[in-house]
Amino acid sequence: MRMWVFGLLAASVMATPVRAQVAAQELPAQVTLDDVLKLLDERSPQTAAGRASIAVVAADRITAATLPNPTVSYGGAHLATGLSTGAITQNQFLIEQPLLFLHQRQARLEVANANLDAEEARVADALASDFTASERAELARGIALLGRLASK
Repeated sequence: MRMWVFGLLAASVMATPVRAQVAAQELPAQVTLDDVLKLLDERSPQTAAGRASIAVVAADRITAATLPNPTVSYGGAHLATGLSTGAITQNQFLIEQPLLFLHQRQARLEVANANLDAEEARVADALASDFTASERAELARGIALLGRLASK
């Protein structure tokens, strides 16, 4: 497991050559679980992608809480010749405002919250797949906290 963590850290250091030289000098010889989690949080592209994924799903809560926009449309027709007895011009203006009935907005918000919880669990599971059960629980709490902070 530690080999995987150090492999991940080495890959992230190699991906950024300028920062790699500085980062290699700053790495301690021995690390604790808290140090590894901190390094993963700061430097892991997978953690950054997970955080971004959680932020995208959290943005859906904003969409679910907003009211739909009204629409305005215009249509016109001018008949110069035909079966009519004269030239006819027809204009049509249409304004529509969708109305949400029967707690549709609340239901959308509940679905968005459930999707956020599911995404946080998916990201936590993906990031914690190589850790022990106690380490997974600690990491899941950290990821959930990051997701809550990202959504604010």
